[in-house]
Amino acid sequence: MSQILIDHLVPVYALVLLGRVLAGVRLVQDQQAQGISRFVFDVALPIMLARQMLTVDLPAQIEWRLVLVYFGCAFAVFALSAWFGRHVFAARAARPAIFGITACFGNVLVLSVPITIGVFGDQAAVPLFLLIAFHSATLFTLTTVVAELGIGAAGELRKLPRSVARSLITNPILVGLATGLLLRLSPVPVPAALDRTAAFLGQAAMPMALFALGANLARFRLGALWREALVLCLFKNLLFPLLVFAMATWVVPLDPVARAVAIVTAAMPAGINAYLFSVRYDTAVGEAGATIVVSTIVTFPILAWLLPVLREALVSGT
Repeated sequence: MSQILIDHLVPVYALVLLGRVLAGVRLVQDQQAQGISRFVFDVALPIMLARQMLTVDLPAQIEWRLVLVYFGCAFAVFALSAWFGRHVFAARAARPAIFGITACFGNVLVLSVPITIGVFGDQAAVPLFLLIAFHSATLFTLTTVVAELGIGAAGELRKLPRSVARSLITNPILVGLATGLLLRLSPVPVPAALDRTAAFLGQAAMPMALFALGANLARFRLGALWREALVLCLFKNLLFPLLVFAMATWVVPLDPVARAVAIVTAAMPAGINAYLFSVRYDTAVGEAGATIVVSTIVTFPILAWLLPVLREALVSGT
């Protein structure tokens, strides 16, 4: 077994499995899992990201080509999945939008951060944080527009800019990234005690996030929706990373680190926010939940093969 798999992938998935098992036997109740999730996403992770933004070496220029490649592919996968849902599974109203976000919105923050930085080192932090900064804002906006158009609420789109602006300002993850950048630009140094407090929270953030992910997976069942889940997993776990690889290698060539980060991020399993959107619009709830379960499982063997290949490519400079 690859040392990369043992050192980085197994511990990450072990924490997810622990959360799933403890929630499955009811040692962790739904309310407790939700409380852990709220603390992690509203407090611990934003503080961790703010501290990392304060300490990471930022490049002189932002790699906009990375953003173009990744989200261009994400939009293409969203469109194809929504079209497929409409014409193959007879999805109507907001349901195609849920198919779309399920196939392109990955569990970037919880899984990609520890795996990507653990395998590729601190050099992967800047491109990864760049994708995180645009991830929710871009794909949430796209999903909202498509869903509202699907249910015939075009008049509500006039409220969309204000709604999006409000969601961005109050998004804890984006607030954390922005706070770290502002502190970096500030001439006032961060007190050592405050930095150590943030470091303690940062050390707890990722293990708690992985545990909470596993506990939340206990709520979802595959049931009779295995066909939809299988199709969406093919889009999310295979088509998306393959498309990013092709674009980043031959169409808009990226440097090896940015390319590796983009491919691994695209290969992440479907994120729980797809389920939250399905609940919000009261459609495709089962499809989104089933896909998250299957996608999280199948991502393990994909990453077990992909990570050593990409790391070897970085070492060889290809």
